Amino acid sequence: MKYKSRQHRKCDNMGVHVMMSGMGCREYENIHGNKWQQLFKEVLSKGGHFTRLDTAIDDYKGYFKIDDIADKVRKREVKSIFRKADVRVSYGLNELEGNNGMTVYFGSNSSMIKCRMYEKSKQMGVDYFWNRVEVETRDERAQEMAKEIVKTDDLGKLVAGVLKRYLNFVEPSNDSNKSRWDISEWWDIYLGDVEKVKLTVKKVQRTLTQVTAWVERQVSPSLALMKAKMGKHFFSYVQYLVYSGKERWTPKHLALLNATS
Repeated sequence: MKYKSRQHRKCDNMGVHVMMSGMGCREYENIHGNKWQQLFKEVLSKGGHFTRLDTAIDDYKGYFKIDDIADKVRKREVKSIFRKADVRVSYGLNELEGNNGMTVYFGSNSSMIKCRMYEKSKQMGVDYFWNRVEVETRDERAQEMAKEIVKTDDLGKLVAGVLKRYLNFVEPSNDSNKSRWDISEWWDIYLGDVEKVKLTVKKVQRTLTQVTAWVERQVSPSLALMKAKMGKHFFSYVQYLVYSGKERWTPKHLALLNATS
């Protein structure tokens, strides 16, 4: 288990940053049992923030092969919020190691949520079927995932629900609209009867006070420059901006106005 504490010399209250590896998680379970909900609830109640959180579900029955996943990617038989996928094969340089297995990655390096599917059996050097599907979340998505873990009584169903929302493999048809293609039966069986889980944070509605502060901070220097250049014509120009701006109001602007009335 890895712990890292970062403190600045000029500020002693920046808190503690804890990193827990996969091996560290197993050690935690050996000491405290499978009490992840309790731990996450405690962290959240103290105002803690999760900057990265990885979850996984394993397949020991053979619902699919990673080769099949890679083939689906190559054929674009995927419905996904992810816009990018990579297929990689790892080889050990020692002649005795051979092929260390294939991994399919979904999502870019900058994504706050990513997925990877790989042959865990080859990675671990075991002779039984073992594939792993991992969901990696960062920043806001990690925080939301932690909140979902606290609420669930079945982590496997939670991860399956996230996958069902973000990644699905489909069967091609004569319909030109891929969104109407049927989900592949083997993927549907693997995920099971779960609801989609959306790991998004509701955007906070801006207030008129915030808009005013933004104008003073960002726009006022430009307005002062324009007044110096335009002289007496400046105020008529501002009046023109006000009238033309009102013509471009959207429901969002009206909501801001009504919130202050």
